[in-house]
Amino acid sequence: MGVYDQLREHLKRQRLPEAILSFEEIEAITKRMLHNSAAYPQWWEDDTEHRDAAQHAWADAA
Repeated sequence: MGVYDQLREHLKRQRLPEAILSFEEIEAITKRMLHNSAAYPQWWEDDTEHRDAAQHAWADAA
């Protein structure tokens, strides 16, 4: 299981069209600290060419 699979599954279970999670909530779900770059909006952008595991998790849950 990948590091962010738990985040993907959590997001898939949501019934609302939008989920808002704090960094602390994401870290609790994944049971690991987010990368320092997560503090920057660019890290969360939908850049299919340069996605990392966390970006794949939230994008795949949509």
